[in-house]
Amino acid sequence: MFRNSSVGTGLGVGKSEHVWLYRLRNQLPKPEMGMATKKSKSPAYDVSLKMLEKDPNVPFSDVKAACEKKGLSIFPIVYGRAKKALGLVGTNSPTPRGAKKKPGRKPGARPVGRPRKHPRPAATGNGLEAVIETMRSSEEERERMRHTLVEIRDLIDSVV
Repeated sequence: MFRNSSVGTGLGVGKSEHVWLYRLRNQLPKPEMGMATKKSKSPAYDVSLKMLEKDPNVPFSDVKAACEKKGLSIFPIVYGRAKKALGLVGTNSPTPRGAKKKPGRKPGARPVGRPRKHPRPAATGNGLEAVIETMRSSEEERERMRHTLVEIRDLIDSVV
């Protein structure tokens, strides 16, 4: 039985005995707590589950009040999970593979009535005339803004 006593942990148990002990240990039934009833980890979940079984339309505020009477705290997610466990609400699962999806707009298409990101230049003649007109209007706007900034600077200087 102790053929390889020098090999291993030094306890006089060889490698083959370790394997045998490991297999024996894993074959024994593991003790489970509460084998008769399977309880959840949260007593607040149990309370909400019982109340929803009695009345599926019970509001969260009533469940919360019942939990507070028992000295428990409950969050809306626990209430929602209890409703889902009883099948009172639907799931947010994606559409099954064979089902048709709702028709929608094509990727990259604008909604109806939405302006373009880059508006087309005004066509007041040929392309060169339109570019020159755009540059003139930009120059006029720049001069107006420059004049306004000079007035603002003079106003600030007079106050200070």
